Amino acid sequence: MSDQSTSNITTLLEKSRQGDADAENQLFHAVFPRLRRIADALLGQERNKRLWQPTALVNEAYPRIVVKRPEPWANRWQLLGNARGAMRQVLIDKAREDNAAKRGGGIAPVPLTDHDPGVLADSETRVAFKDALEEIWSENPKRARMFIQRAIIGLTPAEIAEKYDLDVSNVSRHLQKACDVVRKHMEGLNRRR
Repeated sequence: MSDQSTSNITTLLEKSRQGDADAENQLFHAVFPRLRRIADALLGQERNKRLWQPTALVNEAYPRIVVKRPEPWANRWQLLGNARGAMRQVLIDKAREDNAAKRGGGIAPVPLTDHDPGVLADSETRVAFKDALEEIWSENPKRARMFIQRAIIGLTPAEIAEKYDLDVSNVSRHLQKACDVVRKHMEGLNRRR
């Protein structure tokens, strides 16, 4: 994003926080190109790329982005992170529907938090990864947030440590424990295949 568009987004976010509905509409139009790039990247990892177009995925996720937010976005990264999570949720819901149909039904959709990491190669892997994240979240929400910041946002352990005012070694232990949970779920998936 250019400095001018970043400044414009920041201004629109501030107006949106103050309750300006027109600013929220302008904000969506300002970030729409970025949302399409995110959608395109997510769809690039899908096996069946013909199911969605980037614009359709953004439009399908838009109500989840706007309606399900508990409070105004603090910054553009939170907005984009929530949007990415909503788009992943759309893809996961579609994968669950496909899996249910393929196996005769019986798989109940479970809503994700706004911070679900990584869209993975296939639907079964995405579901297992989501289940692992939910387990991490239920055990230790702070650990889950650190894992998300590392796995999705790409922060380094040092950056995460600075954000939480912790030692890097402490953050590394949290990340290792989260990775152990993910590994356990992925190994379980591999045994079922």
